[in-house]
Amino acid sequence: MKDLSLHIENLLLDHDCVIYPQLGAFTTTYIPSKWSEEEDLFLPPCRMVSFDAEVKEGDELFVTSLAKRYRVSKTDASMMCAEYLDYIRQELSENGTMDLGSIGVFVQENEQEPILFYPTPAGVASPRLYGLDALHLAPISNPQQFVSKRKKDRPIFSTADSDENHITIRISRQFAGYVATAAACILLFFALANPIQNSDKTIPQTAETEFLVPGNLIPTLNKSTEKSSPSQVPTESVSEEESIDPATTESLTEENTTENYAVVLASAVSMKNAEAFASRLQEEGYNAEVFVKNNMVRVIIQGFHSEGQVYEQIREMKAKNPRYSKAWSLRLE
Repeated sequence: MKDLSLHIENLLLDHDCVIYPQLGAFTTTYIPSKWSEEEDLFLPPCRMVSFDAEVKEGDELFVTSLAKRYRVSKTDASMMCAEYLDYIRQELSENGTMDLGSIGVFVQENEQEPILFYPTPAGVASPRLYGLDALHLAPISNPQQFVSKRKKDRPIFSTADSDENHITIRISRQFAGYVATAAACILLFFALANPIQNSDKTIPQTAETEFLVPGNLIPTLNKSTEKSSPSQVPTESVSEEESIDPATTESLTEENTTENYAVVLASAVSMKNAEAFASRLQEEGYNAEVFVKNNMVRVIIQGFHSEGQVYEQIREMKAKNPRYSKAWSLRLE
């Protein structure tokens, strides 16, 4: 038996509706980008998938493409669809859930109740939206001050109104001051520099040093120090002023004690889907819960001190199931 969930996903890349015979119709909906002013968060656009179990017959897109994909007849492709449908029903009867990869999850508590579909929070793949992720944009602390600084910036050179015979060029006073300061430094350097004369005499080592370093910065050497070998030079121990303060070390290694970071697994979903998704995560052993703020419904996992702990949790979840690769970090106020 072949897993046909990947074939469904491939068809959803180019089609907005894919009907699986005797199962239902998968329909994609474009959700535009959103801006959460309270959290300073920009949510990118995505394509969410919905499922309608009432539409079980329609065009032969799925069977035709399946026959072309595996190079079989339409009769054999229909048998492949029926075989995979039996596998889905068997998984629902035994486990209550059926994972469709990056599309979503089927949930059915018992055979008398209808099949519920929960799409992947990140949405189905789309070439136009590939690589887009949530972006945190911090506002400018003082917009008026930023505007005033921009107004103060003036060009170095500006051309005034000119006529046919005259052209006036204005130079900023600040730029003229920089030029005058640089010229004064150059003149002072040549005025105070010692003249260099050619001589056959060898220049002592100390005299060579004076050309580069002022004399007051050269340490005085005793004769006993000059005659002593490098092995006899005593090593200086670290003074008390250079030692590291234990209190400073504790402040550097101290971690944030407040648990104000969380892993976001679903965002901008309905309350019903969020509760079902959080319940399924709790069954997998995660402390998931529904988080609502300003009409924004999310499924999160709280209890992290820093973003590093959040990304470590995301890596662990991604290693267990690639479906959680689109999770991101959120700081709770």
